[in-house]
Amino acid sequence: MKKRLVLWVVTAVMLTMAGCGQKKDPLENVVYEDSVVQENENAEEGTADAAAQTPEEDTADAAAQTPEEDTADAAAQTSEEESADAEGTADTADSEETAEGTYEDNFAVDTNTAADFGGKIKEAVAGKDIEKLADLTTFPVYVGLTEEGMVVETREDFIALGAEKLFTEEMVKSIAGADEKSLSPSMAGFTLYDGDDAPSITFGVQEGRLGISGINY
Repeated sequence: MKKRLVLWVVTAVMLTMAGCGQKKDPLENVVYEDSVVQENENAEEGTADAAAQTPEEDTADAAAQTPEEDTADAAAQTSEEESADAEGTADTADSEETAEGTYEDNFAVDTNTAADFGGKIKEAVAGKDIEKLADLTTFPVYVGLTEEGMVVETREDFIALGAEKLFTEEMVKSIAGADEKSLSPSMAGFTLYDGDDAPSITFGVQEGRLGISGINY
């Protein structure tokens, strides 16, 4: 009886030990507080770094690149505009020089320009406006009021001759009948008159500009 009891006790103990051997270690899945805290701190540091660095880097890149690119584009555009303005100014200067009527000689004057200048002479003679005629004259100028003719040196001397002497009936009639649109250049210039032996006014290029060079009666 005692042997059986001992055997049973031994068997129970062995069974108990076997059962205990299959149980999990209660500390196997325990997560220590220090590890959790460390992981949380690492996560917080990573988040803080991302929040601190990314906006600053993006802002720095935007601040560093965008103004430079915009400035370069603006500088290029300004340079192009200045170039365009410079070309426009040069074109304007050329147009003004042409409009002022600078020519090498009589043969460089086009038909329309000669006709326009001849028309101004016709207006001055028709109105017997000696001052206007003087404005169209280059001095000194030949005036054939006498058989020998005379050379008038200045505008004042020209006006002093008097409108009655300059604008004779024959002169006014001849210039009125002249066709300024069919003038042809010559070495002497362009001559306004109506008919052979009629009084005439000759104009041409002198010092690069058109002006009356002779008045014949």
